[in-house]
Order: sequence, then C-alpha cells, then structure tokens
Amino acid sequence: MPVQVKGYLLIAMATTLWGLAGAVAKYFFNQALSPFILVQIRLTVSAVLLVVFLYLRYPGLLRLDKADYKKWNTFTRNWAFPPGRTRGQPSRILPSSTILKWTRSGR
Repeated sequence: MPVQVKGYLLIAMATTLWGLAGAVAKYFFNQALSPFILVQIRLTVSAVLLVVFLYLRYPGLLRLDKADYKKWNTFTRNWAFPPGRTRGQPSRILPSSTILKWTRSGR
C-alpha cells in the first residue's frame, strides 16, 4: 500500500474515532455516568491498548535492562517520598484522582 494512501486511511480512521468518542460520551452522560469515571475509563482503555499494541508490534520497547531498574527504583522512591521527607510524611505530589476527589464541589 502506498504511504500516501495509508496516511489518508489513518486520518479517516482518527476523525471517525474522534467523532464517535463524542457520541459515546453523550450517551454515557445521559445515563448519569460521572465525567470523572468516563475519563478514568478512557485512560485505562487507552493505556491497555497501547501496551497490547507495543507488546505485539514492538516488544523490545517494553523490556528493561538491569541499569533501567535502578533508574526506575530511584524515580519511584523520589516520587512517593521526595528527598527531605520521611515515610511518615505524605508526598506533595498527589495522584490526579485524589486531587479531583478533594476538589469536587458539593459532594
């Protein structure tokens, strides 16, 4: 398949999915689904689809070298417990779901 035709097909597919997403969101809102829940569903489904796609198409991108484990450990340790804080003190960085839960007005 020529690259230009493939590009047009991908653009057509993206616009179709974009339009479909609005219709599906409106349906769920009419069924009294919270926007926060819908966002969580969208993020979870897209993350799962991305991991499955990468696993099937580019499995090497999901592999970690031994040196990467040390970087990951350092990142997660500093994210959860920034330097200067002990395990008894909460992190200043909160997950977005927690922030949204605390800032929802009237609930």
